Amino acid sequence: MNPIAEFRRTQRAVGQGGFHTASVRAPVPGGQDFRFAYDCGAMTRYAGARQREIEAYVSELGGPGSRLDVLFLSHAHADHINGVPKLLAKGAGVKVDTVVMPLMPNAERLIAFAASVAADPAVARDAFVRSFTLDPVAAMTAYGPRQILFIRGGDGDGGPGSLDVTPMDPPRGGEAVFSEGGGEGRMQARLIGRGSVEVLATGQRSGTGVAAIAIPDTSAIALPALDHSPCWLLAPYVDPGVTAGRRKFMTQLKALTGRKWTATSWGKDLGDTLKDKGGATKLRKAYEAVGHDLNVTSLCLYSGPAQGLKGAAWREPSHWPWWGWPAAGWLSAGDSTLRKASIGDELLRHFRALLPQVGTFVLPHHGSENNFDAARLDAISPALTVVAADAYKKWRHPGSSVVQAVASRGLPMRVVTSDPRSALIERGRVWK
Repeated sequence: MNPIAEFRRTQRAVGQGGFHTASVRAPVPGGQDFRFAYDCGAMTRYAGARQREIEAYVSELGGPGSRLDVLFLSHAHADHINGVPKLLAKGAGVKVDTVVMPLMPNAERLIAFAASVAADPAVARDAFVRSFTLDPVAAMTAYGPRQILFIRGGDGDGGPGSLDVTPMDPPRGGEAVFSEGGGEGRMQARLIGRGSVEVLATGQRSGTGVAAIAIPDTSAIALPALDHSPCWLLAPYVDPGVTAGRRKFMTQLKALTGRKWTATSWGKDLGDTLKDKGGATKLRKAYEAVGHDLNVTSLCLYSGPAQGLKGAAWREPSHWPWWGWPAAGWLSAGDSTLRKASIGDELLRHFRALLPQVGTFVLPHHGSENNFDAARLDAISPALTVVAADAYKKWRHPGSSVVQAVASRGLPMRVVTSDPRSALIERGRVWK
């Protein structure tokens, strides 16, 4: 059978953090890759590994100024976003067309920032992470994407499969998020699914040329085969944060800083707090007073064949014993707390049409025991599990009970650390 798409993906060795890169192409002479990445960051102690992997990726794409079609950012923790300035640096990095991230309340970005400072004090001095916390649109606009897509959750009954191929209408007064067509051999993305598209800010209004658009997680970015039918989906799911945790955190923060932290003042309050002596410590104490591992809004992502298509993946080098499996899809649970029934069950329901396609599953929150649930692993039933983590203090990433649960099911686990030898490279094909 002739393949209708070929793909390559890499979980890159950046240490405690996350950096996943991938491409899909139509298997025709001169076919062009559709290129995307999911997160780009690592803790400060792994800055060298992060820089090495970013430089290697830029080189793989063709050098500075090369095209990156989509950059997904799963959430606002520093170890998932602090590599963005290097990746998108003008004159040294790549040029991104579209940035995709979850729609995050102000309080959740503050929690993510405080959590990052608590774990990695150097984050308090990171200008990009601070800018992203204050205003994600402004922070990303500085790198010149064509558009920024915010994914909102809870709009409907699950994500799209191959039967749900209706192109989504453009927002009122705006252009299509992704257009039809493209040159010969080019995999031109289009937005499919259900729900409404909302313009949050237009490039004309801001004077930057960058549009900010909100779309539901009942949509997906579809890559069509040469016959224009969807062959590959980039389907999101937004795991909502815990409202009670946000309220407790803000109460503690107000008490510790003596500031109001209202909707209109919080940006100035954060800036002033960081200028104060001990301001970063107050943020850390507010976070630790509420408890560790507060769940924040996280963007999960399915990357794989549309429902009903067949695919296969193999790992490189292919001479390794368990080198291939008949499921080409990849699913990352981001930082989702799968052990919480309301979150884990909803994720499974959302992706139910696509779960049979999942061969590679990235465990949530670096394999933390606080986020893992063996029943959800059984429901997904992947052929391979992946953990992006490295040594830090006494963190159990991955947790021993997680390792045992995976091993007891006869599943391999790949732990991707800062060592280049741990990187996971997969290739595969999709056919009808």
